[in-house]
Amino acid sequence: MTQRPPPRIDPHLVTDRSVDRLPRGIFDQRAAELSKLLASRPSAPDRPPEATRWQDEVIARDIPRGARVLDLGCGNGGLLQLLRNRKQAVGYGVELSPDLIM
Repeated sequence: MTQRPPPRIDPHLVTDRSVDRLPRGIFDQRAAELSKLLASRPSAPDRPPEATRWQDEVIARDIPRGARVLDLGCGNGGLLQLLRNRKQAVGYGVELSPDLIM
């Protein structure tokens, strides 16, 4: 069995503590920008939740059984459903696009 290399970690991301807090209102500003961008793009085609992407299979390999998962930009929840069925994971999803929320 081949061993996987350890995940790459950006040392600056881990060690840079120069910013104590994000500027006030930055989250709301970024969320508004993202919402505007998403509204300007054509909506994603409907996909049944059981239809998985190849990325979902890669992610599912690394999620331990019974894990708690937060999926940001979960779309129609396909990855969360896959993890619930295969790994008995407890999942929560956040999606900004109203067209994708089921």
